[in-house]
Amino acid sequence: MQSLIKFFLFAALAATTVLAKQDDLSPMYACIKGDVTGWIKPVYNVKDGPDANSIKEYLMTVKTELSGFDGREGGCFSIMDGICAEGMYGSNYYKSNKLEEDPFPVMFKTNKRGKSVKRKIKVNNGFPKSKGGKGKNEGKIIVVYDSDGDVVGCGVIDNSGKEDCEV
Repeated sequence: MQSLIKFFLFAALAATTVLAKQDDLSPMYACIKGDVTGWIKPVYNVKDGPDANSIKEYLMTVKTELSGFDGREGGCFSIMDGICAEGMYGSNYYKSNKLEEDPFPVMFKTNKRGKSVKRKIKVNNGFPKSKGGKGKNEGKIIVVYDSDGDVVGCGVIDNSGKEDCEV
């Protein structure tokens, strides 16, 4: 009986630890609205122990699921510090004293149906994951451009899930 109680206490403690860690690193999404719709998810590569290093602290894997482009035209996106209103997008959001070059815009391909095809893109905007796992990107916007450089969508990076986004 005692071993059964110990097992349940250990299981409860382990579940609490896992849930707390997931909450600290909860996924961030930007629901993209405009001529192009879908979502973009910037996720930091979470590495601990001997594999962790300063470069990996700053590297995001950005996942895209977008539709509404004109066939295979391709597109790009930027994380910016403004708001989702024409002419108010602000400037590219990156730490200029950490990076020599502006990492934005980031290009991606689209298929003949006008959907993004490169689903995972590596990006470093100079902000580390250590700030609650979100790298200070929460509340910033992602602006999506078509192949001509015209804005076709925008969304705020927050904790809304991808199920809240139109695809």
